[in-house]
Amino acid sequence: MPITHLELSERRSIVDIDAESWDIRLDQDDFYLTSRWLGLVEDNVQTPVRYAVLADGERIEAGLPTVIADINSPWVLGRPDGILEEARRAGQRLPEALSAQHLDSVRLLPSLVCGGRHMGPTRVAGSRDTEQIRELLGWALQHAASANVASISFPFVDEGDAELRRVLDDRGYHGHLSAEYAILDLPVGGWDAYLASLPGKRRRRVLADARQLQASDVTSRLVPLSECNLPELGRLEAQLMSKYGVDWSSQQTVVALESAIRRFGDGVSVVLSEIRGTLVGFVVLHRWRDSWYTRQAGFSYDVPEHPPLYFETMYYRPIREAEGLGVKRIFFGSGSEEAKQSRGCILSRQYQYIKLLAN
Repeated sequence: MPITHLELSERRSIVDIDAESWDIRLDQDDFYLTSRWLGLVEDNVQTPVRYAVLADGERIEAGLPTVIADINSPWVLGRPDGILEEARRAGQRLPEALSAQHLDSVRLLPSLVCGGRHMGPTRVAGSRDTEQIRELLGWALQHAASANVASISFPFVDEGDAELRRVLDDRGYHGHLSAEYAILDLPVGGWDAYLASLPGKRRRRVLADARQLQASDVTSRLVPLSECNLPELGRLEAQLMSKYGVDWSSQQTVVALESAIRRFGDGVSVVLSEIRGTLVGFVVLHRWRDSWYTRQAGFSYDVPEHPPLYFETMYYRPIREAEGLGVKRIFFGSGSEEAKQSRGCILSRQYQYIKLLAN
């Protein structure tokens, strides 16, 4: 039954939505649903973006961003076919409807990807209300039919999003584990308090890294993204992507980071790690309220390996800088779960939900 006091409308761009009214509905961990991030997504995708918005007059109550993923979408690790293939490789036990080996990009794509185009929590923006979620999923089904897609997907639904998961189950979506999302809550007191929060074995490991770094020629610093050499960052990210079998060019990184500078300005920073002045590692940090979200990263494979370099870039330097800047939490995303847990992160399971449509 429609929600009578709310009007459902479709928007073709985030610029058609009042940013303040949209963002104020978001939770602390909803950076990837913010108006600025969705604008960045629009800058970089080549397929149609649509938003469903539920509003009471001028006041937005809930929304659902969507983008169509096709075989040419370069973000393979966020596409339903890529996520499903990773689950198969990991030997994951899949629902019967998703276990067929022929269920690949030909059967899944194009797909209407809902809840944001990113490697982070996928959800309805601004609402955990069951009726509002049902209304927005009904719109998604109609939009999918008109767009002639093969499936609808929610790539990374958090295990704690009980209402959304319940509605997806009721609407015939099939779910499977897609990621484990790492978050680090920082204690008050900076680096020393962080060390004290770690169990003994992990604390000793971090202290050993710190000693190695102090004795090495590795240095790190936090700078605004706008001050960075973007082609150099692109070169390092392309090396990292290549290591994991992802076809990625340095220019793709440059384009994405140029968009980030335009959209976020001083809200995006970078940790740069160097050896005698040569850039060997970086990670991009987006600020949302009192949290950092790690995004692009890259490391050089042209220099001898320094074991603590990765941890200095990804963890230690951000942790050392956080308290002075009022950052209380760092969202490290998915992948490398063991390394993240060893540095104090907690993991939250995420699930991909897919609804197969008749072609």
